[in-house]
Amino acid sequence: MSGPKSGDYHVVSEAELRRRRIAAAKDRHSRVLAAIQAFRGTLAAAEATYGRLGVSVPQATVSRPGEAEDWDRTSDTLTSGLSHAKDELAETIRVARLRMLSAEGSQMSAVLVEDRQSRRPAKPAGAQSASAESAGAESVLGDRKLADVLARLPAEAPAEVVARGETLARGFREASAPSEKARVLDGLRLLVQAEQDRQTRIARNNAVIEELYRELDGLRNDTVDTCRGVLKGLDPAAALPAGLRDRVASAKAAAEAERDTEFVLATAARALAELGYAVGEDFRTVVPSSGALLELPHSPRHGLQIRARNQRLMLNVVRFDSDGRRDPRADKDAEESFCGDFAKLKGRMRAEGVDLSMLRADAPGQTPIQVLRDTPDLRRSARTSTAPAQRERSS
Repeated sequence: MSGPKSGDYHVVSEAELRRRRIAAAKDRHSRVLAAIQAFRGTLAAAEATYGRLGVSVPQATVSRPGEAEDWDRTSDTLTSGLSHAKDELAETIRVARLRMLSAEGSQMSAVLVEDRQSRRPAKPAGAQSASAESAGAESVLGDRKLADVLARLPAEAPAEVVARGETLARGFREASAPSEKARVLDGLRLLVQAEQDRQTRIARNNAVIEELYRELDGLRNDTVDTCRGVLKGLDPAAALPAGLRDRVASAKAAAEAERDTEFVLATAARALAELGYAVGEDFRTVVPSSGALLELPHSPRHGLQIRARNQRLMLNVVRFDSDGRRDPRADKDAEESFCGDFAKLKGRMRAEGVDLSMLRADAPGQTPIQVLRDTPDLRRSARTSTAPAQRERSS
C-alpha cells in the first residue's frame, strides 16, 4: 500500500540516546566547575578580610569520563567537595569574626573602664578594685551576647551587611546605658535575622534554578540558549519571575522535538540516498519548513514529497505535468513502484534507531495524487530536495 502515508516517529537508537545522556551530563559538569570557580572568588574575598583561612577547594579531575554515569559521578564528587568547602569556610569565618571581635572587645573594654573610672570621684582602693571587677564582668557578659548574635551572621553575607554588623557591634560596646546596649543589640539581631532569611531564600531559589537548568541539559537551539541566559541573569535573592517554569518547559519540549526531527531526517536522508534518491544538502532544513521534493528514480514523471510536522513524517507521490493533467494508470504504477522503496526505507530507518508508527497508508490509486506544474524550477528543486517557492496544483 503506497498511497499517501504518515506516521509518528520515535527515536529509539541506543547510540543517539547515549549521546544525549552524555551531553546532558557534560552540561551539568560544566555548571559544577563554574560553581567551584565562583567559590574561589568568594574565598579570595574572605581571605582579603580575615587573612589566610586554609580552606581547600575541590579540584577537577584530569581524566575525561566516557559515559554519562562517569560524568555524573565526577560531578557528584565535586559537588560534595564544594559543599564541604563551603561549610568549612563558614565555620572558619565565624571563628575569625569572633577572634577579631574578642580582640577589639578586650581593647575597647579596657579603654571604657579606664575612662569611666577617671571620671568618677576617688574611692578607697578596695572599692576601686570591686568597681573595676564589676565593670569587667559586665563587659565580658556583653561581649558574649554580642558574640552569640554575630556568630549567626551567615558567612555568605555581603560586605555591606558585614560592615553594618561591625558598626552595630562598635555601637554596642561604646554604649554606656543598659537600655542603649539593648537597643543596639536588638538592631543587630534584626540585621542577622534578615540576612539569614535572605540566604534561605537564595538557597531555595538556587535549587529551583538548578532544577530548571537540568531540564535544558543536553539541548541546543536559540530558544534554549535564551532560557539559559535568563536563568544565569536571575537574582536568587529576589522573587523568581512568574511563568518561569512554563517558559523552560515550553523551550524544552520544542528543543526535544527539533532534536528528534533532525535525527529522523538525517536517518531518512541516508536511507533514501542508499535507495537511489537524489537527496540535497538542505534536506533536513526544508522538510520541517516547506517540505522536500525528490524525483522518483523509477519514474521521471513523478516525485516524492516529504514533510515533517509535530513529530510526524508524511510522504506522498506527486506527478509532474506541464499541463497539470493526471494519468491515473501511470500515477498508480508510480505509487506501486514506491511501495517497495517505502518498505525498505522504513526497515533501514528502524535499523538506525527510528521507529515509525504508521497512522495512514492509503492503497495505490485510492487517493488522486497531487499534480505539480512541471517547470525548470520545479525539476531543479526536485534534484536538490528543495521545495519550489510557489507550486501550481491541479484540483
